[in-house]
Amino acid sequence: MSSDKSAKNTGTRHKARECALHMLFAYDLVRPPKYSLSDYWGELGLEELHKGMTALIWNFTDETAKIERAVSEFRSFFKRLEPLEKTTSRTDKLKNITNLIEHLNRDYRAFVGAIERNAPFDDQEVRRGVRSIRNAFESLKNDFEAALATKRLKAVREDLIEFEDLLRQAMTSVDKIDGSILAEIEKTVETTASSRAFSDRIVTGTLNELKTIDDRIRTRAEHWRIERMAVVDRNVLRMAVYEFLFEDTPGTVVINEALEIARRFSTFEATQFINGILDAIRHDLEGGTDQKETGRSQASSL
Repeated sequence: MSSDKSAKNTGTRHKARECALHMLFAYDLVRPPKYSLSDYWGELGLEELHKGMTALIWNFTDETAKIERAVSEFRSFFKRLEPLEKTTSRTDKLKNITNLIEHLNRDYRAFVGAIERNAPFDDQEVRRGVRSIRNAFESLKNDFEAALATKRLKAVREDLIEFEDLLRQAMTSVDKIDGSILAEIEKTVETTASSRAFSDRIVTGTLNELKTIDDRIRTRAEHWRIERMAVVDRNVLRMAVYEFLFEDTPGTVVINEALEIARRFSTFEATQFINGILDAIRHDLEGGTDQKETGRSQASSL
């Protein structure tokens, strides 16, 4: 309950309602089994709830790509220093780092997939993968220094500078992933959790109680068949009536939110139409408290 109140106070419920409208619109278009809440959150919803979430998720991929480029440049570097050697401990270590990056990317895809499905997620596997890559680069550095010390490898000052630059580039990306990117993703997911839960509740609740909701709309939508209404207008009405019946949101707030959404996604005439129907339904419910309490009781048993 406290998280819901927080969502109300910060105004995030408005964005949550817009996300719910998107999902109901998708439901009208594709229907089950193609319809999926997790598909929506993965493709559009997370970004809708928090602008920049998509870029944040892609930051990880960008940094791993930089690490891969550093590995490729390291290969060219050692090939130039050791042109007659096909396989050395350095090339083996670079191959190991490439394998670690592939494994890390798989773990990260699983991590993001869990977020999109709203399943429990844990970044520890990803962090272990990042730290394994850091250790592998440290091992490469030690190997390179040992080869120089024992004269098995010769390098001029410019070579040493190039090696340090490549290592710095790779380690900067490793540290960025481990130090900020994962933490920022988790923090963002946590701050949007209550809004996402509210969106999902509106959608699943509306669909589960569709007959009850549509019957209520029909009592005030004179001369209008619900099936003939514009998809946006119909779903704005359904969402609002769901909140009337099954949520504790004040009726005036429900109507104001519905009108704001209608103004953005529909027409001026539709906004007036929606306002008239919802205001009439609100008065009906306020004059018949038992009906609203019955609706809430049904919702609590879902």
